[in-house]
Amino acid sequence: MNIPFLLADYIKGKKIFPTIRRILNLLFLISISSFIFEKIYFSYSWPDITDYKLFLDFFVKGYFIVPFSIFILVASITYFIPTAILSFLYYKYSTEIQKKILQYEIETEKLPAFVTSKQLVEAYPTIRNSLSAEVIKTIEQNCSSGKLNVESNMIFCTRTILCLCVYFSIIPYFGYLLFGFTLVILLCAFILQLVAYGFFEFLPVALQKFKYEMDKYIQQHVTEFKEQ
Repeated sequence: MNIPFLLADYIKGKKIFPTIRRILNLLFLISISSFIFEKIYFSYSWPDITDYKLFLDFFVKGYFIVPFSIFILVASITYFIPTAILSFLYYKYSTEIQKKILQYEIETEKLPAFVTSKQLVEAYPTIRNSLSAEVIKTIEQNCSSGKLNVESNMIFCTRTILCLCVYFSIIPYFGYLLFGFTLVILLCAFILQLVAYGFFEFLPVALQKFKYEMDKYIQQHVTEFKEQ
């Protein structure tokens, strides 16, 4: 990892978190795989880098397949855990939430006290322009990208939590207090990602419904204000 270039990107305002996330993902997966290997098989030590015969045996004779298989298994499980949580929650609640959004109707009685029907009608052209088909399409694309990023963050949080437990079990000076605070922060981050996913999931539907209701509301009230 080239630290100076990462710092330069940060100063220029470029997003370096995805790069750091990929590097840490790999590190955490290797750490978890190493821990599982030693628990199941045996403790190992790093060979001398000049011992090329040992490296050749490791790859040519296929010894690498055991740690590699554990790595693939860990990567798969830590990928499917958060995606399964997302699928379960939004399979269970998505239809109900979308139904409530689609059933919502703008009514005069529901308007805030500081907003009148006349003010809403006068402000409508600006609102309509800001919710054109092109704008909504762009928002949908951004929301799709946002959901993919949230999924990646949730996978990263899952792997970080598991790796935190591994480090806690093998590092003697990793105290309970530090472990507890870090675990709570990671769990909160995981929950926030769930909320963010829901926001990206339902925002396009809410905007389209809002535009539809605004069109209907204006058609119902614009005539009465013209007659006044």
